[in-house]
Amino acid sequence: MSSAAMKNAVVTGANRGLGLELCKQLSEGAAYSLVYALCRKTSPELTQLATESSKIKIVENIEVTSDTVATAVQQAFKTKDDKASLVPIHLLIHNAGAYGPPEDFAGGVAEGYTTQSLENITAKRMRFAFELNTLAPLMLTQALVPNLEAAGTLTNGDGPGKVVIISSAMGSIADNGSGGHYGYRTAKAGVNMVGMSLSHDLKDKNVAVSLVHPGFVYTGFGSKDALRRPGQREVDESVRGVLEAVDKTTMETTGSFFHGNYGEGVKTMPW
Repeated sequence: MSSAAMKNAVVTGANRGLGLELCKQLSEGAAYSLVYALCRKTSPELTQLATESSKIKIVENIEVTSDTVATAVQQAFKTKDDKASLVPIHLLIHNAGAYGPPEDFAGGVAEGYTTQSLENITAKRMRFAFELNTLAPLMLTQALVPNLEAAGTLTNGDGPGKVVIISSAMGSIADNGSGGHYGYRTAKAGVNMVGMSLSHDLKDKNVAVSLVHPGFVYTGFGSKDALRRPGQREVDESVRGVLEAVDKTTMETTGSFFHGNYGEGVKTMPW
């Protein structure tokens, strides 16, 4: 990633998995001077990472589905302060997300994935997936538009401000060849539409938007003790690909749905 002075990155869901590794790799690169790690509560791994890197700033008590999250992030980034105090956000990565509520995985990952079959899906599970995976990225972006716009203005000579939403191949309508997974598929398809609309609405603010499928990755998704499934790749490989997709997010490509492809060459996903 190209070097730049005093640019700020923000990552949600930063205390584990993809979010933690995103913070790690962003802090190791030269493109961003500060990486704000947003989470409900820090983890030992995130705390250690922040101890090792002065670039990482942990912001706790960020519950992305809360009705008060807009106020919390606006206070953290001085959104409503004068322009001299406002914190520009040059990269906002919406990483926080989940397949379903933790209790659905109490019996293990395999059982958890059966909870969204046609036989087992419920309105409660649909709402959980929608509020976390679809609504939260929209409402957080809405709350931080002044910060993103400030970065877009400041970076006219060094690329746009960027909003990157971690989506999924399971949100692709064209790629759905097996059915099921109603809550998660619907929520990710929904956030793809959110991202496309944001790409139009933020264009005049010099803010580019993309959706990124991180690949089939072992992150402990479902529970911290989740067993690895055949074919799952390492989280560091996935994040290399995601950050390559961040680099490809420009005003010319805004509104794209990318596959990070594990650092082996970014691909375009079918809608």
